[in-house]
Amino acid sequence: MSDAISRRLPPEFMQLEGIRILIMLFDVVVEKDSAGYFVASVPALPGCHTQTKALDELMERMREAIELCLEIS
Repeated sequence: MSDAISRRLPPEFMQLEGIRILIMLFDVVVEKDSAGYFVASVPALPGCHTQTKALDELMERMREAIELCLEIS
């Protein structure tokens, strides 16, 4: 994509091989419970949450949870 085209598109859109893709950003709240689990939730998506012991794994699980919540809404 040329620089001229990318400057005309709103920042939340990007173009890839002629396809416009909407980029969505969500706030994620992360807490650690008394058992040592990291628990994450997305306030903008009711019921969208996950948990795990490893923080790096939590972000991957959260991406999957967001995708699933968006598919069913």
